[in-house]
Amino acid sequence: RIFRRQRRILKVSISYPLQIKRFSNSMCVKLKTGIPHNLSVRDGSGDYSVSARLLVFATIHLLCLLFVACRQRAEEGRLFHIINLSFPRTGTTSFEGVFSKYPATHEFMRSDTIIALMDWREKKITDAQMVEFLHKRDRQAGHFVDSAAFFFLAPEIVIRAFPDSGYFFSIRDCESWIVSLIDLEIAVMERVQKGTNSVNLAYHDRYGRLFSPRFKRSAFFDRTHLAREVSPMLEDLAQFWSSFTISTMEQMLKLPRRQRLIIHLKDFDASAARIAQLAGIEAGDLNFRNSHLNKDSSAAEIRRLLGPQLLAETAIPHQKRVNEWLAAHRSEIDP
Repeated sequence: RIFRRQRRILKVSISYPLQIKRFSNSMCVKLKTGIPHNLSVRDGSGDYSVSARLLVFATIHLLCLLFVACRQRAEEGRLFHIINLSFPRTGTTSFEGVFSKYPATHEFMRSDTIIALMDWREKKITDAQMVEFLHKRDRQAGHFVDSAAFFFLAPEIVIRAFPDSGYFFSIRDCESWIVSLIDLEIAVMERVQKGTNSVNLAYHDRYGRLFSPRFKRSAFFDRTHLAREVSPMLEDLAQFWSSFTISTMEQMLKLPRRQRLIIHLKDFDASAARIAQLAGIEAGDLNFRNSHLNKDSSAAEIRRLLGPQLLAETAIPHQKRVNEWLAAHRSEIDP
């Protein structure tokens, strides 16, 4: 997958060291490692049958060299580097998907990174330790696009670690974001109850309490009790949405205009040219067939269970707060 995505931007030339000697109708092929291998010759046909040992050894050696070359190319200089600061359920999967021609990741090292970001927020680790972690993580990923749904936790330290990178933020309206987040949490807890969850949730409860101090997993176990269990969290979620939306955008506005892009999720497809401009590539290099694949599964049911009126009354004041902030900074955000 790495090689396929880099074919447009990376050329690797490798000379494989073989020493070949002919003895009658057979050959001895000797790698510079000193390991001898037999190579049989079919008389008159010109076809050679190489031993399986040589093929396996050569293939592993070649793949290692290619992997190192790709890693060095990523470390020595990328065509671009974009970090997504958006919330969960705001198109982070789609953002990774449209860059399918380039090395792109979605939530790389999710559990470890969320824990590190929360540790930094709580002053359990220093700025230098956080920056070192982010640089090491970046080297391991080797990506051009780092699309994740957790960097909003500490955008200031992420920007300090990568001051020359591009930054993207997608805003989803408050009400539909709350519904989508609850939809995601229900799906996660259903997998946990069935024993089919494959994601490391070591961070989950601590992370959930950032969204709502009243967060508890059991609230999402039974849909029939959803209104009773989740309704008290709605105001917390709306408060989180407005506060973190504004604080993230405030950090982004400290960057030069060419290094940042803020859009509304509903305008994602119409923003192809602006996304391409942020990366310094052509809009035709983006693959929008890979977007909108991670959709809500139970949004209508959740709205019915929680009540449209309660959702609207909770979301409207916070939506107004963000809209007013956007209006006040429109000249700094609009192209």
